[in-house]
Amino acid sequence: MHLEHGFPPATGSLIDGKYVVTGFIGSGGTGVVLAARHRDLGHLVAIKLLHPELASSKDVVTRFLREARAMSRLKSEHVVGVIDVERLPNGIPYFVMEHLTGSDLSTRLAERGPFSVEDVVDHVLQALEALAEAHRRGIVHRDLKPSNLWLTTREDDSDFIKVLDFGTSKIARSELTANEPPLTRSGSLLGSPLYVAPEQIRSASQADARSDIWSLGVVMHELLTGHPPFHGQFLGEMISAVCSDPYAPPAREDLPAELAQILMKCLQKAPELRFQSAGELARAFQPLVRTASSQVSIDRILRLPSSTPPSLRDALEGPGTRLPFTDTLEHPTSLAPHAAGGESRATRRRRSSLTALAFIALGAAGAFTWLRLERALPGHAVGAPPTPAATVPAPPSESQNEPDSAATAAQTPSRREPDNFPAHRRKLGARAVPVSSARPAVSARVDDARPIPGALTPKTRTLDDENPFGHR
Repeated sequence: MHLEHGFPPATGSLIDGKYVVTGFIGSGGTGVVLAARHRDLGHLVAIKLLHPELASSKDVVTRFLREARAMSRLKSEHVVGVIDVERLPNGIPYFVMEHLTGSDLSTRLAERGPFSVEDVVDHVLQALEALAEAHRRGIVHRDLKPSNLWLTTREDDSDFIKVLDFGTSKIARSELTANEPPLTRSGSLLGSPLYVAPEQIRSASQADARSDIWSLGVVMHELLTGHPPFHGQFLGEMISAVCSDPYAPPAREDLPAELAQILMKCLQKAPELRFQSAGELARAFQPLVRTASSQVSIDRILRLPSSTPPSLRDALEGPGTRLPFTDTLEHPTSLAPHAAGGESRATRRRRSSLTALAFIALGAAGAFTWLRLERALPGHAVGAPPTPAATVPAPPSESQNEPDSAATAAQTPSRREPDNFPAHRRKLGARAVPVSSARPAVSARVDDARPIPGALTPKTRTLDDENPFGHR
């Protein structure tokens, strides 16, 4: 591509011999973003091209390339993916990104007016998911605003947020390469004044994760009302309003009290009074969650599983349960789901608890089955070994003689045991003892006999047909 033919390149222009320009997406302070198609592969991409007038500035070029590197390090699906970084033959750098459909939140706000509370929570949590990973990697965005949040759709047509423009981001020294010096000078102002935190206005080098949380609070307010919380016609008025004017939550009837409190805390002038991390802010959103997407974002921010298996969830919480276990949100870890490392302590604790519950359930089922089988055996107390019934003879009468054994056997009813009665149980069955014909035999169970002094008396309880685990 020959830049003398015009900038930005017109539709049909060939960039670096492999990308055919198909349209214009937008422009910024340092360059333009074009839609293009790979000439050989055929897929659509977005190309950010540095303005030729700025290509001679070493700092601008370094920051431009640093933006591409910062975005390529972030693996969150809510950050625009960087495919390639190249330079034109004349030295002007550009980088290739995934192509997005849709529009930014600023455009959508101008077209349709304020968003619903549910959409605001959902969009902000998705953006916060990207920020959680960026902060963990030592990257502070420093320019969050509705125009840098892109609203696209998934394959199922559900809304999906992508965070754009890391051109003014602050990167921790540990994340810089050996030949990358820090670019932000003390006292410099980076970002849009209506969206940056007071400490970032005083010095961009002082911005940290809490500064991004301030900016996200400003974005929330604007999405709910259609305008930023602080106003000013000139730069001085804007700065004065941001640093000095008290904040008041939106006057919307449908604004939940929890969301008003979140906004108040996000927009505290002193950084130490705000939410101190993306994870802390995510936990504050928990009472406001109404969609599966929002819950997934919270779980990912806290680096916990986003759901439980349906069968296990239904068994432990009952059918129709919408949200996973809320006790998983008590841990302050603010990491992305794809961060390196082993399982979290909460994950291991949950697995141990579920394993213990499974063993308890199996033990209870086994005990219940054993009790049912024992109750099915005739003539035995449940839960105690079978005891043979003893036939105690009455004292013989002096006026009568003992009958012969044949007559006694004829008078004594024989006990027939069921066919399925175990063989080893048959040996313990009751034996008939000859009794006097003058007085009927008295049958007594062993456990009804008079205890022997000093001996231990076993205690047994016969259960009826009711549930043995129920309360009487």
